[in-house]
Amino acid sequence: MHPRHAALYGLVIALGGCATIVAGQNETVTIVSEPTGATVTFRDAARKLNDVECVTPCEIELPRSTYRTTVEMAGYSPFTYQITPRTTLGRSILSAGSSYAAIIDSDSGADKALLPRSVTVDLAPAGGRSTATDEKGDLMRTLDYGAS
Repeated sequence: MHPRHAALYGLVIALGGCATIVAGQNETVTIVSEPTGATVTFRDAARKLNDVECVTPCEIELPRSTYRTTVEMAGYSPFTYQITPRTTLGRSILSAGSSYAAIIDSDSGADKALLPRSVTVDLAPAGGRSTATDEKGDLMRTLDYGAS
């Protein structure tokens, strides 16, 4: 084995399990709306966690779980979307050192990222169609097709 490869492999083993240390069990998500002052409700799809709310613009730390997220304000059509923990390449590499590390990171959720992490919602007046974009600027679909 080439010395550089051996050193790299040793580094991966030594850092195995670091996704839990680096990423922790929670992740920060950001919600912005136009107009500001909308209520955002994060409802855990598994119903193991209590609903969490914030008012836009908001930055909130959430445990890694799947959330049905609704942005709403009186006089405007709501926008509902899903936040989902997804495995990312960078965090998978951190977990690659050993099967033990992968188990720890998988159990803590640290091998996944909550996506989308940042959402901008344009609320339409009641009866209109509210829209949203994610951190990449991609248009998102609402889960409540009849509501907005």
